[in-house]
Amino acid sequence: MNLKQAARLPCKCMPSYNNLNTSSLKLTLMRRKFIVLPLLLTLTMSSCFWNRQTKVKVIGLSEAYVGEIEKGTNVSHGVEWLIQNTGSCKLRIDSITSSCDCLKLSYASSMTAGSGKYFPIRAMLQTEAADTGSIYHEVMVYGNFDPSPLVLSLTGEIVSEDEE
Repeated sequence: MNLKQAARLPCKCMPSYNNLNTSSLKLTLMRRKFIVLPLLLTLTMSSCFWNRQTKVKVIGLSEAYVGEIEKGTNVSHGVEWLIQNTGSCKLRIDSITSSCDCLKLSYASSMTAGSGKYFPIRAMLQTEAADTGSIYHEVMVYGNFDPSPLVLSLTGEIVSEDEE
């Protein structure tokens, strides 16, 4: 047997379609397509599943100025930040912390926002009688975005009555 004759012999490791009729061959190929196409579609469409990072943008300023606060007042001064999910994956907030107990934070309990949606964070500053001068507090937002934590800040000035 020469090399050309050996090349024409059917390979025992590959299935031979010589014995199949055309309808069973079409059925076999269609089955493979029904397995491969959904698999490829799933892998390409679920990039968020594999890469869970998304992009966020703070609407407005990430540093909020609450102005001058009169010392000893019982009025709370608040600020609201809107974090917009600008990526294609779902925004997932892992935790939100503040640098001071004088900041009372409120936000949605779901801790998520879809693509193009907003996640609001509210901070209420409650001053104490001993507080004076410039204030600077931070709110750190941890989640599936880069850079994490996202640092939001609140600044202001506590003035006494005789300074006005």
